[in-house]
Amino acid sequence: MKKGIIENKSFYSKILNLKWEYNIYLPYEYDNNKKYNLIYMLHGASDDHHSWIKKGAAYQTLNNAIEANIIEPTIVIFPSGSPNTKDSWYVNSNVYKMQDAFEKELFSHIEETYSIKEGRENHSIGGLSMGGYGALRFALRNPNYFSSVFSLSPAIFDYITDDMKKIAYSPKIVEDSFEHMFLNIYGNPIIDEKLWHSLNYKALWNEYVKKQIPLKFFVSNGTLDTATPIEHTRIFDDFLKEKKTEHVYIEQKYLEHSWGAWAIILPDVLQYISTTK
Repeated sequence: MKKGIIENKSFYSKILNLKWEYNIYLPYEYDNNKKYNLIYMLHGASDDHHSWIKKGAAYQTLNNAIEANIIEPTIVIFPSGSPNTKDSWYVNSNVYKMQDAFEKELFSHIEETYSIKEGRENHSIGGLSMGGYGALRFALRNPNYFSSVFSLSPAIFDYITDDMKKIAYSPKIVEDSFEHMFLNIYGNPIIDEKLWHSLNYKALWNEYVKKQIPLKFFVSNGTLDTATPIEHTRIFDDFLKEKKTEHVYIEQKYLEHSWGAWAIILPDVLQYISTTK
């Protein structure tokens, strides 16, 4: 098998004020004189830019997909959404200005550093859980750059759940924990529901539609997922149907919020990306 390589890279982010790391998958015999498709893969909360590779079988799956001609040789970026173990939720907040860092620094850095094909039809973005939420936001904000988005077990809560409310009132939250970071971004000690909804996909939809540049969506979730309950992805599926938006929605029976579920669905994601160009 012709295997690609994984390289750990970084650059200084003025917006984040730190050395910002990412991993990159370069296909077999990467050549700067050729142009390549591009995929961004965002990790979830409490994970990092290594997680898709170490836990989600992304390296093996990409090699297999290219070998089987399911996708063309492709550059894949695994950026850190949680520098210094602080989850960003990929938004601008008092934790990090992560939305700005992606849109004003990372996207241009990758274009300038690697040989990327022009044209939105060659660019996709996706992620899982917190990363599914973030990828959906970036795609809706930048349909001129991305043509498709995949959101796996996305944390796109349609309303503030009882578990989220319990987090807000818990006296046992540990500094730098998932819960602590969530509250620092969305309200501490009480979750700001108005802020949450202002950053979720429905609040971005009208501006996205005005651009008249349609995206294609791939959405999945496990039926036993308790971290990002399937009820919320079903609401999103209904929302996309109501808006007559092209999409694929898959429910993974008996699967939970786990790397096993995401590793299993990743080949289907890549197949979808390749057929929506």
